[in-house]
Amino acid sequence: MAAIQNSLEVISGADESSRNAIIILKRQVRHMARLVNDLLDVSRINRGVLRIEREVVDVKQSVQAAVEAIRRQVHVKGLALEFDLPASPVHVEADPERLAQIWDNLLSNALKYTEHGRITIKVQKDTAEALITIRDTGIGMNPDQTRTVFDTAHQTEDGARRGGLGLGLQLVKRLVDLHDGTVEFRSEGPGLGSEVALTLPLSRSVLPAVSSSAEVAMPASRRILIVDDQPDIADMLGLLLESMGQKVRVAYGGDNAIEIAHERRPQVAFIDLSMPGISGAEVAKRLRQEFSPSQLTLVALSGYSADHPAAQGMQFEHYLLKPATYETIVALLNSLPVN
Repeated sequence: MAAIQNSLEVISGADESSRNAIIILKRQVRHMARLVNDLLDVSRINRGVLRIEREVVDVKQSVQAAVEAIRRQVHVKGLALEFDLPASPVHVEADPERLAQIWDNLLSNALKYTEHGRITIKVQKDTAEALITIRDTGIGMNPDQTRTVFDTAHQTEDGARRGGLGLGLQLVKRLVDLHDGTVEFRSEGPGLGSEVALTLPLSRSVLPAVSSSAEVAMPASRRILIVDDQPDIADMLGLLLESMGQKVRVAYGGDNAIEIAHERRPQVAFIDLSMPGISGAEVAKRLRQEFSPSQLTLVALSGYSADHPAAQGMQFEHYLLKPATYETIVALLNSLPVN
């Protein structure tokens, strides 16, 4: 708070002084905002009320965006940034805001505890997981201390001097757990730097085809309508269906879904239930007034299980739990009569 108060006192001064004061002010406000958000999110996780809104995210782009946010601070400290990134996207199903929060905490930690040298960010993937590694040449710690860095009360004496509440790594661990991933902290000793390695499951909807999938017959080509208010999710499902030879149109919400259906005359409609405005249930009701089940198959997409109260009474022929897998969609389309 002292840094903010003193910065405000000189904002009305000379131009150069004002600019420097504003830079300090923004940095301190961002730091305090992150501390407050971390406190709130740890509290939400402990109470079981933190929601994860999953969508398909390219880890490579997500990490690069986080690095851009701290690039100036890295430059001011005279540190080098090194990247080892794959050429192709690395897709996971995750909450993009929570992923950004993970990278922000890890990169801020690396920056805080590194006075010289470099920060290295590496992204890899295998057949099932994305592996992200952030390594620094900072102060490091005794290897026997690394086992407790994710504990609630863990904070080093040096960490307290540098500012912070010791919540960053705890929050990272909890957020990674909510994404069904793993995280590990490593250091070979004081002065030898640190490394954080985490894994996240790859998006099943964009996993490369394996032999068992290759043996499944591709479904007959149909006109398909996707109705979802989240463009990234809708577009990714569209790409997946097009890779199966389907003819796809997308409506980003219920407002124009009916109009597109009038024009396109789809044979199958994948409809998200959790849309603002005209709900998925209302879209299905209006479509059913015009198209019989033999003309149009309605498929509900939802994060709720089919027996959840919110899913009861829906007039859909099929119900898919998000995220629907490649194999599930192929099997569903193959089960439909060709009309």
